[in-house]
Amino acid sequence: LTVHNSLQTNGIVLNEEWAQFLHDNHFLVGLSLDGYEEIHDENRKFPDGSGSFSRVLDTAKLLQEHKDIRFLIFGSGNQLERLQERVREEHLDQVKLKGFVEKKYIPYILSRSSVNVMNYSQSHYNWSRGNSSNKLFEYMASGKPIISTVKMGYCILDHYQCGLSLEECTPRALADMILKIHDMPENTYAQMAENARQGAKDFDFSVLTERLYQVIE
Repeated sequence: LTVHNSLQTNGIVLNEEWAQFLHDNHFLVGLSLDGYEEIHDENRKFPDGSGSFSRVLDTAKLLQEHKDIRFLIFGSGNQLERLQERVREEHLDQVKLKGFVEKKYIPYILSRSSVNVMNYSQSHYNWSRGNSSNKLFEYMASGKPIISTVKMGYCILDHYQCGLSLEECTPRALADMILKIHDMPENTYAQMAENARQGAKDFDFSVLTERLYQVIE
């Protein structure tokens, strides 16, 4: 009987010790790269079935008195019309729903923000192994601090000190985190932004390819 070992991973926790173990035991290793999330709420729902984007509007409502804080929301989906209606009815003037944009413009948009929010559902996925989505690495590459609405088991934001994570997934908690970055000393903010930019380099395609090559070798 011949046993063949294989492993599919996001590559985040691979180190020299793991690489040597996989090599010595003849593992076939596949590296996963996530695609884009074209319609946010189709895949990121709360247990009651509602989309997590509504939490962003609830957060914006809590921060209405802070006139210098604006929410720019890009993308389209099956809830866009309902969100537009909420913005009008509740006079959320600091919220701008920008609609769909082509992929090529995303890096520029991210780089022009003050903070980028990764808006996920805590209960819809098992985050104990962390997050390796393209979205995360694009946010890091923008060189701006990141807020994650979920707490990861292995958190790249903590590892690179380039962002903050919510302990609880509520509009109040998100509003408080936004204010924390808003009121952050300039040098602390600048360091967090630079940490994000430098950390993204570890996940460049050429770096990951070389890491995978070393594992296979």
